[in-house]
Amino acid sequence: MLSIFPEMNHNGLAALSVTIAADADATITGFGTPFRNTQDPKVDRWVNDNAPIVGDTTLLDILTSKEFTLVVHQAPNTLTHQWQTLQAPFEYPYGTEHSFDRKKLDRLRALYAQHKGPQFRHACVYDDENSQVAVVTQSCIQDVFWLHEAAREILATKWRVYFVPTTTIEHGAEARSFYVVVPPTAEWRTAHNAAWRRLVKGEKVYLHLYPSSDNEGRSSKRWECTILSHLGNHGALASHPTAAHELVLTTVRRDTPMADSGEAQTLAVFGSRDQANRALKSSAAN
Repeated sequence: MLSIFPEMNHNGLAALSVTIAADADATITGFGTPFRNTQDPKVDRWVNDNAPIVGDTTLLDILTSKEFTLVVHQAPNTLTHQWQTLQAPFEYPYGTEHSFDRKKLDRLRALYAQHKGPQFRHACVYDDENSQVAVVTQSCIQDVFWLHEAAREILATKWRVYFVPTTTIEHGAEARSFYVVVPPTAEWRTAHNAAWRRLVKGEKVYLHLYPSSDNEGRSSKRWECTILSHLGNHGALASHPTAAHELVLTTVRRDTPMADSGEAQTLAVFGSRDQANRALKSSAAN
């Protein structure tokens, strides 16, 4: 490099020689893109007329070369270490099958678990059609897949809820309209906040009722509910204070008090939050 640039300060500089294999070709990103530089006619001729840049060497000569020597602002030892062994050519880890089917969810879970890491670099040019299709399909799938997985986690989480009749019930009558107090923990709400805000935009949710908290089978009932966003002016809730991370739902019982199995579906109904808390502690102790 001293012979090429004798007057240059060579501290921290190194010459990097790159050789492309005889059976390989370089891909020139942006080649053929329209270019015009009226302020510098010389550069304009280099690009558009393939005019010589140095001696008889043109831009096309440089682009089609198999050997390059680059001056790099880096210590020679560091440069040698970094370029001693190059990584294999990059490819997206999603294979060649890009059609979506719910039956393939397990395969996607395993694939994403295996390839966790930072985002891929932004790309406008791809090595082949499969890479482009992978990016287009995965950008759509991954945008909602995390939400699907979060919804599964939310569905699998059980909380001890209790019911509050929306109106005063006469003796012997059965309440049909209820408030439902759902007490998730603050940590749970924080962990699921991003997904929760997306999932409840319509405010309609389904409440799955199980015979007990440790029941692993199918829920005996699924009730359609509405999230109560504003708790003011609901007199029946006056003695049922809730924390900011807790939920209150409204629902109407559309079935009979008997579950499909024929067993009585008993709802936990309490007159106050204190009564509900005492009952919860008592059942936990037993």
